Amino acid sequence: GMGAISPAPRLDEALQQQVMDQIVQPLASGLAAEGTPYRGILYVGLMLAAT
Repeated sequence: GMGAISPAPRLDEALQQQVMDQIVQPLASGLAAEGTPYRGILYVGLMLAAT
């Protein structure tokens, strides 16, 4: 299939690390704890808001 790249100028390294620490890692850990470890590509479709 075809992929797409969309630049995200607001996503700096600090915010990327925050997403990994607060969303992606807990998700992966939770799946593994339930006996369904995730392997593959995970699309994290997040929207940044000012709130």
